[in-house]
Amino acid sequence: MRTIRLMFGIAVLSVAADIACQKAKVVPAPASITVIHAMAGGNAIVPRFGDDTTGRYYIGPTGGSTMVQVGYGASQLYSRVAGTNPLLVVPITDTAFKIFKGSMTLQSGSIYSFFLSGDTAHADTTLIQDNIPSYADSSAGVRFINLATGGKSLIVNLTGDPSHTPITTLSYRQNSDFKKYAATMAAGGSYGFDIRDQATGDSLTSFSWSYPRFKNSTIIIAGSTDPSSTTPLTVFSVANY
Repeated sequence: MRTIRLMFGIAVLSVAADIACQKAKVVPAPASITVIHAMAGGNAIVPRFGDDTTGRYYIGPTGGSTMVQVGYGASQLYSRVAGTNPLLVVPITDTAFKIFKGSMTLQSGSIYSFFLSGDTAHADTTLIQDNIPSYADSSAGVRFINLATGGKSLIVNLTGDPSHTPITTLSYRQNSDFKKYAATMAAGGSYGFDIRDQATGDSLTSFSWSYPRFKNSTIIIAGSTDPSSTTPLTVFSVANY
């Protein structure tokens, strides 16, 4: 009888140890990655993460399209498990054509931005592991990235205040750090920025940034700095949180 009780006690302890071990298991935090379409003149794209990246995009079983489209000047946020993540990007007009096919290694709990620039036939890609600041006061942050083809380096200054130049050199596919700006009632809800040719100082275009209080934005300079190009210089922003 004593032997039976002893065996039963051991079995109970073993089960309890297994349960405790299962409770102790921690699921790694996923990584976040935002795909940004900055290929001027291009059609909407379809990014797809996962092992099935052969370009097979069909109508789903419910009759609705399974394709998540990202238009020019837009972005799409994804949550992915840490580790190696295959990615395929195709144009909505021809899902058999591969704009990008590759893999990226994402760290648990990290935040990334994946920019596609150039054109759909010869896309340039830029992957950034983001370090996004937080704000306890009435502030907002903004950074810039130069994805405009044409070979020009750019500078950025506040509209109406050329002496305030947050960005002094921005080569193609180069990004700045986030810069903090006041987001109070006195700031008026937005900031204007002039984008200039670094070599000549000439203004190429301007952009009004409506800041999100306590949060951050990335301002993307896309299109082309070449006056003869059919893709004009364009500027847009995406949210970073």
